[in-house]
This record gives sequence, structure tokens and C-alpha cells, in this order.
Amino acid sequence: MTKCIKIHKKYGEKIRKLLIKHDLMDRDYKVLLVNEYLLLPIIDQVECEDLLKKHNIEFEIVECNPPQKRITRMTKYKIPSHDIVGKIVIVREKVVREYGESRITKVLRSVYPWIEAIYVKHGTEHDYRLSRLRLIWGKEVKYIVYKEYGLEFFIDLYRVYFNPRLSTEHRLLAENVKNGEIVFDLFSGFGGFSIHIAHLKKALIYANDINPHAIYCLLKSIVLNKRKLRGKIIASVFDARDIPKYFKNSVADRIIANLPHKSIEFFEIYNYLSHKDTILHLYIVGNDIEAVLNKISDLIENKWLFIGYRRVLDYSPYTYIFRIDLKRL
Repeated sequence: MTKCIKIHKKYGEKIRKLLIKHDLMDRDYKVLLVNEYLLLPIIDQVECEDLLKKHNIEFEIVECNPPQKRITRMTKYKIPSHDIVGKIVIVREKVVREYGESRITKVLRSVYPWIEAIYVKHGTEHDYRLSRLRLIWGKEVKYIVYKEYGLEFFIDLYRVYFNPRLSTEHRLLAENVKNGEIVFDLFSGFGGFSIHIAHLKKALIYANDINPHAIYCLLKSIVLNKRKLRGKIIASVFDARDIPKYFKNSVADRIIANLPHKSIEFFEIYNYLSHKDTILHLYIVGNDIEAVLNKISDLIENKWLFIGYRRVLDYSPYTYIFRIDLKRL
């Protein structure tokens, strides 16, 4: 039997909305109408009693047997913005608004009984692009070892930008690199691109990031994968604008600029590092490819040739992250 709140139907809609707002309505079951009263299925009796008493509403807690709704099972294929990373699950804020924390927790735990934690991601912040994570169930997990294509990545969840949806992009770009290339991964983060390239190709990769925690994760990942890497990775921690202090000009065969909101601010550095035929992979946020190309048209004129693009991720409604491929003239 399920616990229900018995309330006069004239207050029904008001109370239903109140329970939903506080995530106390059990939306797995239908609401029942019995004579002049509604029976509203609830999740937590004590919290419901406290809530309704504060609003001076007459009610009664009863046992009932409401019919179960036809539930669309929330699997990894049907929940939007839902990622499984090791033994944790990360859901986006909009999912919580739509389903409620209790329902999400209940379903995810039934689908993935082995998980240790469920987090809500509230966007990113800081120049380090750190994820704002909030634990809604389980024990706090600060570090994970995450796998992509058989490679292991050490991740500090709270101090490093991490998006498992970039795994395919990491691999696709790495497959384009040629043996013997000198690659500059200017905003490398935890090393998603760099590790994949070193795994597939005998290349020299300079992996740089301004976030020291990201480079620490990269170094840990190099150790985890040392028997699988064909290429060499040299890691550094500084602002990419300081590249001329440490490197000669015209040394890069390929440049990766995965900093979608600010990548176009570094063309002076791309021009400095590149030589004829250098490939630049520029990641930019935009509504469509035409808008993105308009953004960079003045910056690439007479210096870079547009050779292709890929829509990498959905960033928000009608906004995407694009990879723009350019070749130095």
C-alpha cells in the first residue's frame, strides 16, 4: 500500500503543485478521486505533514492503492543530459527540474544498482572551466579513473573540466594526426586529446594548461597508460599567451585549441606557432556554422584556409560547439 494525502478536491491543484515543488509527490502513481476528496500519492509522510501544517491546510494521511502510471523507463538512452562515469552518474540541472531528485535517484539506482553516487551538474565556472557538481545521493567521490577506448584517465571531478561526451571527438581528431608530427594541445585539460594521440601515433605532443590540477591529472594518466603510448607527451602549466617565452616560432605541425568560449582570442599565438600547412583545430560556440565562420573571418583572412568543420556537442538549445579545421597558408 502507498501513503496518500486525503484532501478536499477544491484544494487539490494547489496542494499538488506544492508537493511537486518540494519533490514530495510520488509521480509513479495516479491521483485518485473518491467522492469529494483527492488522494495524492506521496514519498515522505513526515515531510508532507510538516509542510502542510505550515500552510494551515486540513488533511489526512491514509493508506491507498492508486493505479501505477505507465512509466517511460528512464534509461541511459532516454534521460537527457545523463552520463555514467565509472561508478557515478551525472545529470544536468534541467533533468532535475523536470523529474525531481527523488524520482531520478529511485530510477537510476534501480537501473544501475552498482553506482556509488549521483551528481547534478550546474554548469561550469572559473577560467579553469570547473564543473559545479552537487551530490544528491551516495557518498562523495572526488577522484575517478575513467576509461575511453581502452585508455585510462585520472580525473579530479571538482578541480578539472571533464566532459565524457567528448570521447568520440578525442578519438576522431587523434586519428587525423600523422606519425612524426609536432602537436601543440594548448588547452589540454586532463589530456583527452594528448593521450589519444600518443596512443595512436608516434608524435610529439606539447600539452599545456593554465590549471595545474589538470596537468597533474594528465601526468597521472600518462603513468596509467605508459605501456600503451607510442608518442611522447611533454606537459606544461602556463597561460598560452606566454608561448613565445618558451618556444621558437613556426614549430607546430598541428594546433588544438579546445577553449570554445575564448579560442578566437589566441590567434596571435596560433600565427606564431604555425608554418605553411600547419593544421589548426579551433573549437567555438555558435548557433550555426555560418555564424561561427563570420566570427573568425577577419582573423583568418590571408593567413588560414577553412578546410572543414564538425558539430561536436549540443551546448544549449540552438547553440552548439563546433570544431573548425583550418590550414595555414
